[in-house]
Amino acid sequence: MKKNILIYIMLTLFIMSCKSEKKEENKFAKLKSTKSINRVIEVKSAKVERKDFNMELLTNGKASVAKSAVLKFALKGEIDRVYVKNGDRVKKGDLLAKINTDDLSQEFERASLDLKDKYLALGNEIISRGYKLKDSASIPKKLFDIMKLKSGYSKAFLAYNNAKTNLKKSKIIAPFDGVVSDIKAKPYNNSSEYSEFCVLLDDKSIEISFNILETEILKVKINDNIEAFPFANKNAKFLGKITEINPRVDDKGMVRIKAKIDNCDGKIIDGMNMNVLVRRLLKDKMVVPKSAIIKRQNSDILFVVSNGEAIWKYVKVGEENSDEVVINEGVNIGDEVIISNNIALAHQTKIKVIE
Repeated sequence: MKKNILIYIMLTLFIMSCKSEKKEENKFAKLKSTKSINRVIEVKSAKVERKDFNMELLTNGKASVAKSAVLKFALKGEIDRVYVKNGDRVKKGDLLAKINTDDLSQEFERASLDLKDKYLALGNEIISRGYKLKDSASIPKKLFDIMKLKSGYSKAFLAYNNAKTNLKKSKIIAPFDGVVSDIKAKPYNNSSEYSEFCVLLDDKSIEISFNILETEILKVKINDNIEAFPFANKNAKFLGKITEINPRVDDKGMVRIKAKIDNCDGKIIDGMNMNVLVRRLLKDKMVVPKSAIIKRQNSDILFVVSNGEAIWKYVKVGEENSDEVVINEGVNIGDEVIISNNIALAHQTKIKVIE
């Protein structure tokens, strides 16, 4: 019985040994297969160059007109006419709206007649004091002021000017060239019902406001060139320059920047959202294509071509744009770096450079 048990144990061990050897053979076969698959990898390459570099900083901003005015009715009264609508372009001095002037016109006429009457009274006062009307300029100022007060001319003159001013205030006149927006007032309503008539926008010059991180503040300066692209039309491009850098970091770690762009064709409207690209030319930088840089172990690396192999290099990168990146340390001018098929490469992987 014991002999049979011993034979059974030996057979079991033998079978397990055979299976283990078979697994090892399969594992070796797979490794061999993998090596046969990992043959020479074809890549493209580019030279490390020293040249002028166009630094780019991409962010979002909002457009606003450089100049605007809230126009209001200066007097209370029934609105007689509104001559414009939202979106109309107007010139400086154009009449935009007016209130009913029937009462104001009558007041002005009364003031005009009273002024003429008091002017005659002033003439009588001048003559009664032994002066001639044509010699009024030679009358001492203090005495002449007394004559005007006594005749009622001074008071009539103030009333006339007040009536004339009220007639002028009955109209809303465009203070500059621009486009009309936010009209609220309607004819036949009292002007006192509206806090404002409209907002006049000078949209020929547009201001773009945008934020950058405080760590990026040294990358921009006054007069740096920008390109602005409306969210509504990414194919439209507007050029401008940075005009203002706020010397303060907000509680979110951002710095406010302003730039001005021309808007001669009026395609940008107040409040429009924009993509902003800041451009600045940096002299004499070591540059590689952006596709050469990959992330490994939280570090920036690239692969240099050396004797048919891909050599792993740690690098320190600087400024970048949409196509290229500045290298501050890690490679030399003239090194040949891999710019395609580099994601799966390892150190000393066999490679073949193709055009």
